[in-house]
Amino acid sequence: AVIASAIIIAYPPFDAKLAERIAEMPGVVAAEGRQSLNARVITGPDTSRDIEITAVDDFDAMQVDKYLLVDGVWPTRKDEIMLEWMGLPWIGAKIGDTITVELPDDTRRQLTITGSAHNPQHPSPGVTGNTSGLVSPKTMIYLGQSPLFSELHVRAAGADPDKATVQAVVDDAEKQIERSDRTIL
Repeated sequence: AVIASAIIIAYPPFDAKLAERIAEMPGVVAAEGRQSLNARVITGPDTSRDIEITAVDDFDAMQVDKYLLVDGVWPTRKDEIMLEWMGLPWIGAKIGDTITVELPDDTRRQLTITGSAHNPQHPSPGVTGNTSGLVSPKTMIYLGQSPLFSELHVRAAGADPDKATVQAVVDDAEKQIERSDRTIL
């Protein structure tokens, strides 16, 4: 399974090296940093749709909460985004289009859609009322955010680890994070 056993939120944000150290701990199969931002895609003069934009350090190496490439290419430039494939028709866009994203502070940025991907855990935007998009950490800077990560997605060892196994891994990971002068939220 590629679904996270646990997601640990930490502050201040951390870099990929901390996630790599956690991934090397006993009982951990994978650990990856993520950073998310809620925004809106402008779809018309007076209309918009909600989107959760998530930064991923290395798309090809995703091992936790993995998005599957459907079409196109992963975003690499600071002004590119990969959309959840069900989100494309929901916002009325296609690969190659440029969309306008309105950030929480009302700033607007242009992003070019490089492709589509699918997160098997994410239901249709018609059900959730939002879609998702993937960007690189440098795009988070372009969007006025930190290139660092606040979420650590962790997979515990074993085909279907029980709650005690997952909790032991989380406890060890949290100790490592706290030793790096961060607070677990």
